[in-house]
Amino acid sequence: MSEKEDSIKIIKFSGKREDYHKWSELFRSFATLKKYGDVLDGTTKIPTKVKVEGEQDKDTKKDLERAYHANEKAYSELLLAVAGSPGCFAIVRSAKDAAEAWDKLKKKYEPKTISRQMDLNMKFRNMKLDKVSENPVDKFCMNLERVREDLADLGASITDEELMMQILDNLPKEYDVQVQMLKKDLSGGNLDLIKLYDELETRYVDIRGKSKKY
Repeated sequence: MSEKEDSIKIIKFSGKREDYHKWSELFRSFATLKKYGDVLDGTTKIPTKVKVEGEQDKDTKKDLERAYHANEKAYSELLLAVAGSPGCFAIVRSAKDAAEAWDKLKKKYEPKTISRQMDLNMKFRNMKLDKVSENPVDKFCMNLERVREDLADLGASITDEELMMQILDNLPKEYDVQVQMLKKDLSGGNLDLIKLYDELETRYVDIRGKSKKY
């Protein structure tokens, strides 16, 4: 392993549900960089130590050894990542390998149930940007995007148009002029998420600039 790979720090998980989505995405990226992403997601099956030691074909043995040691590293680093949460630590400790531990964490924090889907739908519909001092894209739009992704994982899709309407209907009054213009663009098929976010960022900068003058 290169010195650069060794220098990458383990991403810690707080054990809080609201932090899980971001942490899991970051840890998956971390696993890919550490070259055990295939072991973590279960794509590569983990051989037993007996199977590795008993393999006679050199090339096959090399592949089995890589998978075996990758699992050891994945499991150890996943355990370190959740060490701050007794509940998560117990979940990982109870698993026979990294893939099972990862799957158990996912089932705990992303349960595929009707109740979970209803909760996420309600959360999506009730989200809004309350403070004009907050960046609408970072503090509002991205949070909506994450909830949309969680719903997609449960098989419930939200279109770009629905997402954009949810955003436009739940901004502070300081955005009213932009909202009216952007809704016209949306109804005419001339608005996408990139343009919407650019327009909101521009308005936010303008609001911030004016507030600093007083």
